[in-house]
Amino acid sequence: MGLLKDIENDTGVVVGYWKINSVVVDMENLSMRVRINGYLNKQAFADGKSVIESRDRVFFGAENPFSSATGSNPMVSLIYQITQSLPEFADSIYDGEL
Repeated sequence: MGLLKDIENDTGVVVGYWKINSVVVDMENLSMRVRINGYLNKQAFADGKSVIESRDRVFFGAENPFSSATGSNPMVSLIYQITQSLPEFADSIYDGEL
């Protein structure tokens, strides 16, 4: 799963397929950094070709999906559920807070 979007980079190459490479969430500062890797096209990615370019985006405040001050944030809840699947946290209870 990726994003299909032709974007011409600074060198004139049109990059057509984008995959999220990493997401780093800072819960204390309520920010999120996303790295998106670009490939020539979807077939080039499937063929194992190299990344043409990477783009980083940092989300702060209201544009950050983790910035909810309530425990109802579904992304935060999902991360805690995944963490609870680890043996050392199997019996833990999520208190609904960030």
